[in-house]
Amino acid sequence: MDPALSTYFYANFERISTDIMMLENQIPWIMVKIIFSFMRPVLSSPWSCPWEKFVVAMRRGLKNQMVGDDVQDLDIDPMYEPPHLLGLVRFYIVGKYKDDKSDELPPEEHPPEEHPPEEKPMSLSISVAELEDIGIRLVPKTGTEAVLADMRLHSSKWGCFSDLFVPPLCLTEANATSLVNMAALELCIAPDFNDVGAENSAVCSYLHLFAMLLDQERHVQDLRKNKVIEGGGLTSKETLQFFTSIGKNMRHGTSYLHIIIEIDEFKRKRLFLLKAYLFIMKHWTKIIAVTTVIGAVAGILSSLQNLKTKQPRT
Repeated sequence: MDPALSTYFYANFERISTDIMMLENQIPWIMVKIIFSFMRPVLSSPWSCPWEKFVVAMRRGLKNQMVGDDVQDLDIDPMYEPPHLLGLVRFYIVGKYKDDKSDELPPEEHPPEEHPPEEKPMSLSISVAELEDIGIRLVPKTGTEAVLADMRLHSSKWGCFSDLFVPPLCLTEANATSLVNMAALELCIAPDFNDVGAENSAVCSYLHLFAMLLDQERHVQDLRKNKVIEGGGLTSKETLQFFTSIGKNMRHGTSYLHIIIEIDEFKRKRLFLLKAYLFIMKHWTKIIAVTTVIGAVAGILSSLQNLKTKQPRT
């Protein structure tokens, strides 16, 4: 490539990436392959296909990770035939689910009999602070192999606490555009998410999960402290506006609904422990004061009892 043209592409990479990922700018994959056929192969390159490094760069760029030359970073599926470049990138960013329980969301989820749906409707939203209050910690899913399919709620051995694993997000304008267009592609492909696997609505689930967690600008700061969101050019206000405007024109993804159901079940199972924990946290200073007084009284009574037993008999 001419050095001047290469410099121009590098300087305008953000805008070019944004245009490439627009749904309305896509051309059929057969045309993309014809364009690739005109590219001269580089014998020293570890990449077998010209699009592999681009897909890895898009996936790592979503998490603000450096792009290297390790071809093992991408697990190629030779059976997958993408519709276009956007579909190709979405396929490898989403990844595959590792179990079968998330492949299909039951048409109806019935809570236990003591909590019928008409009496206790399940909430489809919860903030970061509320998650912490019920014992759920938000944890970024690290590693270059982490994909959107890695959104999981993992309970501890004793079930008292749980971790919500979320692939981290570097929210640049290009990444925001890519995610929105991938979600739009999912909405176009699947009229009903209940009839397809969870991976077919993974981007919608991912975006809805962030939209659920963010109610105020301080929640954006909380996610940044947890390294779930990394600064990429958008302010906390712009980040909040981006996610709060998403749910208006987007269906809930399957894995998102699974996570909401699991959170609701987790909260219900530890309701007694939760009430006890919240009571202790609310009245912590009073409990300490009462405990101190009781300890002091017990110490005085014990001393009096010892003096009484040591007193000589007449």
